[in-house]
Amino acid sequence: KTRDMLITDVFKALGGGSPLSSNQMWSYASFCGFDGVDDEWKIEFEELAKEFGFAVGAGVSAEHFKKVVDNEGEGTWSSQNEFRELLDILAANGEGLPPMSTLRGQVWLLHEKTQAARSH
Repeated sequence: KTRDMLITDVFKALGGGSPLSSNQMWSYASFCGFDGVDDEWKIEFEELAKEFGFAVGAGVSAEHFKKVVDNEGEGTWSSQNEFRELLDILAANGEGLPPMSTLRGQVWLLHEKTQAARSH
């Protein structure tokens, strides 16, 4: 699949095709390495909204999500392989997202696995 197709698939997997809420974006941010608590995420989400031009209360549209994930300077960029790994994590949890602590645990394990593979 192309990068654009994977971005669309991730967007749909996170939010079912509707604008993504702050919590849904938090799941993606956690996958990208964000490990802050509620208050820190609220500030981060507000900063993303300002930078990428979406309203906090309206959620993140597919167009804005693509802008966020295509911006290499923000720490929200993912490779095609990372998108595939995230889709696998989300698919393994069935409908909806796992609890944040579970997702973070899965992301941590995936990160450790990736780091180990890169060091060999």
